[in-house]
Amino acid sequence: MVTYLKKIAKQNDTLTYLWGEKSTGKTHLLSAITQAAKQNKLKTIYIDAKHENLDSINHTDIANNHIVCIDNIDAIVANNASELFLFNLFNTMQMQQNKLIVSATTTPNNLPITLKDLQSRLLGEQMFHIHTSFDETELSNIFTITAARYGVNLPEETLKFLLIHFKRDMQTLNYLFAKMCEESLIEQRKLTIPFIRQVLGAGV
Repeated sequence: MVTYLKKIAKQNDTLTYLWGEKSTGKTHLLSAITQAAKQNKLKTIYIDAKHENLDSINHTDIANNHIVCIDNIDAIVANNASELFLFNLFNTMQMQQNKLIVSATTTPNNLPITLKDLQSRLLGEQMFHIHTSFDETELSNIFTITAARYGVNLPEETLKFLLIHFKRDMQTLNYLFAKMCEESLIEQRKLTIPFIRQVLGAGV
C-alpha cells in the first residue's frame, strides 16, 4: 500500500485508475489517499459509486477538489447519465489540473462502458493493478488508517497482536477491525488485547 501511495503521488496524470479483485484493499487505499491529502491541507472527497447517485451530483461542484476519489466505478458503467458525469468530471478536473482517482475490479477495456470516449480516457491514463498480498508494513498502515478514521488509538502491542492473528484478507480485515473500533467507541474502551479477545471471542 505504501508503494502504491508513493507511485500515485509521483504521477502527473489527471486520472489514476486502480483495479484489482474484491478484497484487495482498493477502498483502504483510497481512504489512505483521502486522509493523506487532508493532512496536507488539500481539498479532497471520497465517493463510493455503489451507494451514491452520481446523476444527482453536479460535476463542477466536486471538480474544485484537489483530489476526487471514486470507488467501485463498476457500479455506474452501462448507465449513460453516470458515464457522462464521470466523463465531464475528468475533463473539468483536467482543465483545473486536479487529480481524479477511481477504482474497479477490472481494467477499463473489460468494463461494459457504453460511452467510448470515457473508455478511451480511462485507458489512456495511469493504471495500477492492486494485488492480493500485503506485507507487514502495509497491513500495519491499513490498521492505523482505519483506527484513525474511527478516532480510536491503536497501541503498538495491539497492532503486533493483530498482525499475527488476522488473515491477510482485506474483506476479513475490514469487517473485523471496523467491528472492534465500533465496540471500542460504544463501550469507551481502549483497543487492548484483552478487549479484542472479548469482542472477537475466545478463539482469537
